[in-house]
Amino acid sequence: MNEKEIAEVRRSLRPEHHAVTTICGCYASATGEIIARFSETLGLMQEEEVEKYLAIFRKTLSGAPDRNLLDIAFSNDQVLSGEEYALLNTLKKSELKDSAALDRFFSAVTGALSMEENYLVLLTFNQYDVPYRASDGARVEDASGEMYSYLVCSVCPVKMTKSALTYQAEDKSFHHSNGSSAVCPPELGFLFPAFDNRQTNIYNALFYTRDISQAYESFTEAVFRQSIRMTASTQNETFRTVLADALEDTCSFRVVRTVHDEICRRMEEHKTNHEQEPLSVSKYEVKDLLETCGVPEERLEAFTKGYTEHFGERT
Repeated sequence: MNEKEIAEVRRSLRPEHHAVTTICGCYASATGEIIARFSETLGLMQEEEVEKYLAIFRKTLSGAPDRNLLDIAFSNDQVLSGEEYALLNTLKKSELKDSAALDRFFSAVTGALSMEENYLVLLTFNQYDVPYRASDGARVEDASGEMYSYLVCSVCPVKMTKSALTYQAEDKSFHHSNGSSAVCPPELGFLFPAFDNRQTNIYNALFYTRDISQAYESFTEAVFRQSIRMTASTQNETFRTVLADALEDTCSFRVVRTVHDEICRRMEEHKTNHEQEPLSVSKYEVKDLLETCGVPEERLEAFTKGYTEHFGERT
């Protein structure tokens, strides 16, 4: 999914646009013990509460693609007969009305997650009537492309607020309060299925992590039977290591500066051109840069070999 598609789904969760009717939740201890379960109907909530919940789900679709938002690709076998995929599909098709499926999902999540504090797992279902757009990108009123039905899951830490003197309206005075449990912005979550080319893509999901150094492997394994590829921070550190190890004594300041400046130039150009897809740089492009800096052939070969070993043949 690109930035525009993510933003479009995020807008469908605004108070004036959403079709959410139910929010299901599971409150768990830091070690994964389920403390409480609930299912709330939005029609019975106060406006402020609805907006708070929707804001959490929108936050789960924030950040940069390939950094905070990472694609999860399902295999054909998973889509046809995978247990984890079938559970997600059941939750979506039942519009969160299948209590047995909800039990299995919350058990899978809490069994896989261990956090520093108690946490809240939120799950909602929404339907978005995708407006048709003409070839020039203009929206055509009263014309629908398709109905996109999807789940959003958010995992939020729950922290105790500090004790303080608080105002009590009933007797118009201040009294001591021991604090309360406050829901924080989500640390991780996902969108299922993906919204690619403004259409439902049953072969993909979108995983969110607030901290780009955290991949939450146990969560993605339990929910998707998948391990996400390297996080952004790991990619960064691995690239630095591959470059330094391969170039050895030819890894001068001039060489590194040249690579850095060229990648920054491409980033600026990519941003100026408003490209939808994230910028990518292949090992061959980096190799060409190194060659222009006079790096000897044996060091270039060492770089491409190290790059392939750590990132894969076509990354």
